[in-house]
Amino acid sequence: MDECNLIELLGQASVSEAGDAFREFLRGGVRQMIADVMSDEVAQLCGVKYRPSEEGECQRAGTAPAGGEMVRASIVAAHGQLFIRTTRRLYCVGKEQ
Repeated sequence: MDECNLIELLGQASVSEAGDAFREFLRGGVRQMIADVMSDEVAQLCGVKYRPSEEGECQRAGTAPAGGEMVRASIVAAHGQLFIRTTRRLYCVGKEQ
């Protein structure tokens, strides 16, 4: 939802609907801001995407061996834990439940 659509929607909506639309607009903006900040932090730690830093300690998931194991899938978040599949194991990061 862009700014023009939001203004148009707010003019045609009840107070309750306008509040919901505005909150959704703000959430979308905050989500995008957080994603941009996280992307910038990863680039600073690991180098630009597809051109990893040769001198850095950090590397992007799936691009570097993890003790001889390559990460083969996306990291999955579930039940307050992160699950990471490698060629040999499935790792779980988080508190035991």
